[in-house]
Amino acid sequence: MNANSFDLSGLTSIRLGSIGAQLGAQVNEFSTDGTMAQNSNEKVPTQAAVRTYVATRDAEHLVMAQNAANLGIATALAHANAGITTLRNDTAKAVQISEFFVGQI
Repeated sequence: MNANSFDLSGLTSIRLGSIGAQLGAQVNEFSTDGTMAQNSNEKVPTQAAVRTYVATRDAEHLVMAQNAANLGIATALAHANAGITTLRNDTAKAVQISEFFVGQI
C-alpha cells in the first residue's frame, strides 16, 4: 500500500482499525510506551518511545558495567592485600617483610 494512492490533503489525524501484512502480524496501535513492557506484536512504537527505551537500556548497561568494574577492582585489591599479608607472615624464608613497594621484592 502506498500513501500516494490516497488523497490525504487537509488530514490532521487518522485512525486505523488494523494494518495487515503478509507476515501474519496485524498492527492496531502506535504505542508511545517507552518501556515496551507489553511486548506486543500488535503495536508499533513511535520514534520517541524507541529513543526512551534505548536510552534507558543503555543507562542500565552502563551501571552494570561500572558495578562489574568496581567489583573487579575490589577483588584485585583484596587479593593484593592477602598476598602482602602472606609475605609479611612468611616465616619459612626467615625474613620479616614489614613494608615493600612494587619492584623491591
